[in-house]
Amino acid sequence: MKTTIPSLDILIYQALSRHSDPHHLLSMTDLRASCDLAGHPADRRTVYKSIAMMKAAGIPILFVRKNGQQGYYLKHPFSNAEALFLMNACEESSALSLHETDELIAKINQFLPDKKISQLPPLSRNPAKTQQRDILKEAEKLLPAIAQNRYVEFRYFDITVSKKKKYRRENQKYRLVPYALVSDGGRYYVVFYSDKHQSFANYRLDKMDTIVINDESSEGVPFSLPDHLRTSFHMYHGSAQTVTAVFDSSMSSIVFDQFGEDILISKADEHTFTASIRTAVTPTLVSWFLQFYDKAVIKRPKSLIEEYQKIAHCILNTYKDE
Repeated sequence: MKTTIPSLDILIYQALSRHSDPHHLLSMTDLRASCDLAGHPADRRTVYKSIAMMKAAGIPILFVRKNGQQGYYLKHPFSNAEALFLMNACEESSALSLHETDELIAKINQFLPDKKISQLPPLSRNPAKTQQRDILKEAEKLLPAIAQNRYVEFRYFDITVSKKKKYRRENQKYRLVPYALVSDGGRYYVVFYSDKHQSFANYRLDKMDTIVINDESSEGVPFSLPDHLRTSFHMYHGSAQTVTAVFDSSMSSIVFDQFGEDILISKADEHTFTASIRTAVTPTLVSWFLQFYDKAVIKRPKSLIEEYQKIAHCILNTYKDE
């Protein structure tokens, strides 16, 4: 079988891509030896010409002299830390399947030299990975629909205790207009507008099935993603209200991490602080406060206090002494 030897330009690029970085330079001798080993001998003039052509095409090949050494290296798009953060984001995302995660990490590795790959620590994998295999394809399909305000049809499902799909609305299709694709808690959500209800709602991308983009476009309505997110808590949609609560002083970092540092602190002392938070009042917000017991005490609105009283009464009845 006839073997095709890559061109000189490809061999030089591969050598620089896999074996060079600012701390590991490849000399002219190194580059020529790499070409020789691949069956494509090259003299200095030919290598110079190839490097000059690639640099003219925008490939970031740099020549440096330092500590008595000189040579070339390829400026890679990612540092080790950048690559690690990107890979961890892929591993931690519940929206990506195992197959899609492995494919994305392999692509990132293609932009790292071998020495950098060997320095990366082990990655932790999210055990709650979706079983859907085409999330990225579906997202790619939705992006132009978002840009063009085109109607999208899809079915939406839940997973039953027997791990089967159960479609909502008796398997009838939704017909909505997408306005944004948002990440929250490792999941991806599509913000859709309903002409019928004249409102926005969030749908999990990995629970959308048989997505079809229509040719018909909507005239569009005013939409602000920051305003919409203020009416959502962990992507559960609800009415935006100002929630005032007294927190134990040990919770300052937790509150700022959840709601940002722009919240209004009206009172603070050694033991507590009072904060007013503009957020969506949803079941997830209720559960968020519950986990802190008496370290987070709601003062307003009254309707939210009454909600906690109902929950407390229900729990007492459920777990009353027999």
